[in-house]
Amino acid sequence: MEILPLEARPRTHKGLGPHEQDPKFADVAERVVALIREQRPDLVVDHVGSTAVPGLAGRGVVDLMIAADPGEIPAITDSLLGIGFQQQTGRDPFPATRPMLEGIIDHEGAVFDLHCHVIPTDDPEVVWQRAFLDRLREDAALRDAYVAEKRRIVQTGVTDSLDYSTLKDEFVERVLRDMGLRS
Repeated sequence: MEILPLEARPRTHKGLGPHEQDPKFADVAERVVALIREQRPDLVVDHVGSTAVPGLAGRGVVDLMIAADPGEIPAITDSLLGIGFQQQTGRDPFPATRPMLEGIIDHEGAVFDLHCHVIPTDDPEVVWQRAFLDRLREDAALRDAYVAEKRRIVQTGVTDSLDYSTLKDEFVERVLRDMGLRS
């Protein structure tokens, strides 16, 4: 198994969605985590985002998060690049101090997009990611509201993934405020 270059993505890429959950997402995440840990057994890699919540519709990108000591981020980034991940493309990429690396993987004849976020351990985003994920897993009404919000965003005509993420983040921030994690 290898992380493939983004150029290998089929031209029939699905777009923003939200798309129904693919039961293969968990398997893909496990395979990629194992690949990362072959190179860096010291890392804790979390499967985060919509694909980590069974039954939750989303963009279909398998998101992984590595919380790391800030001084280790360059070496971790190099390790991820070494197994096939690539620097983020598109406008307004994350900074090198908090990179988001991209890739794709062929799993059982289907191609899956990957994002690997390397976040400083002291960044509150680490806690927020985990807390929001846990809340989604526990609360069916919240899952339904989140999917409805994603559909509403797409129905407004948003086609740019960064714009979509920014608008979706407004929902996430409201939930985190309700949980007492944001002000």
